[in-house]
Amino acid sequence: MTQPVDLYLRPPKGPGQFESIVRTCAKLRWGTKDFVFNGRQGQRQKGVDVYGDDEKGRLIGVQAKNTPKRITMAMIRTEIRKAETFRPPLNHYWIGTSADTDETIQEEVRLLSGWRKARGLFTVQVVFWEGLHDLLCDDEDAVRKHFGIHGVQGLAGPDARLVKDRNRFDELQAALPHTTVLEFAEHDFRHPFPYKPVTTLHKFLHGWRTIATAFYDESLREAFSGLYSACNKLSEELGDRASFYGKAADRIWVVPEQNRRQPDVNDRADAKALNRLAAAFARAYEDYFTLCRTTLYC
Repeated sequence: MTQPVDLYLRPPKGPGQFESIVRTCAKLRWGTKDFVFNGRQGQRQKGVDVYGDDEKGRLIGVQAKNTPKRITMAMIRTEIRKAETFRPPLNHYWIGTSADTDETIQEEVRLLSGWRKARGLFTVQVVFWEGLHDLLCDDEDAVRKHFGIHGVQGLAGPDARLVKDRNRFDELQAALPHTTVLEFAEHDFRHPFPYKPVTTLHKFLHGWRTIATAFYDESLREAFSGLYSACNKLSEELGDRASFYGKAADRIWVVPEQNRRQPDVNDRADAKALNRLAAAFARAYEDYFTLCRTTLYC
């Protein structure tokens, strides 16, 4: 279903306007206002138009590429080489482009970023106009700033907000599936647990921590913190109380395998705590998803 706002939000032609939009999107993506322009237009910027720190203190470099037709890997590699001269060194490089989404480029950049991460170099991500558009559409002030009253009017209708929130709920269900929550709720942590569901928690916590993923409905927006907090607490305690287990290291267990093979009294206490946290997480999940269904579909 086409959203009304799609009629208004098109990539601007001016490079300065697009650079400003990408800066706004970086602020929304990392949930901070601490992103500033690097120098002024016309100056050599070493591949970085905007920079700032995320909540973990990592230095993020941002490059705006107003290339509506396409962006190529040659362009991306050129900008990366420039960004490698930026000081202090970057931790992550975020390229925003006005081009349409290109799955081949996305895959190549993921592989390149993984290669760089393995060698201690900054990671790289390319965000196409569709992704920038989604970030903007989740914030009315951002739309007003860059597209004026017409853009705001496209977001203002209650039907458009409901459609956006229903789409957001679909995204939430994909990010945090019910089957994954059941795996935690039904497991007894006195026994080894597969690691794959834990990675799902990590991805959810990373991807849903900013205002870019917020619901329009106030009750859903406020209640979300309860779900996120329960998930975050379980994730943190899993990291503190469990360690990798088995030759493939594809499971975790409260028993430190290098020290002993069976749980002792402390291990059993850790397992009890994890069982309690997993149950609390499952309850928070069910409560929030019930609220979403009644709010969005009843």
